[in-house]
Amino acid sequence: MLGVFATNCPPTLPASELLWKEVSVLPSMVSCAGSGSGAGAQRADFEEALELLTSRPWLKELLVSHTFELQDAKQAFEVGMGKGASGAAKVMIRC
Repeated sequence: MLGVFATNCPPTLPASELLWKEVSVLPSMVSCAGSGSGAGAQRADFEEALELLTSRPWLKELLVSHTFELQDAKQAFEVGMGKGASGAAKVMIRC
């Protein structure tokens, strides 16, 4: 899980190390609704979410609402783009 809290300081990732260790990086949008505004509120929301996922690993299974194989990526994007109609929360494509 990686938190980015300001648009003027993009994260730097060790690309070679990620490649050799075959690490997957999965970007996801975050909301800071209800916690104020700005990077500080986003950081607080992120820290709370990280604590919840760490203490309750089964929660991540509840967050991904739809999972597709790579050959079905077009359908996955269609489901993700039509979140209201499809009921999608987070869509994952297995690679």
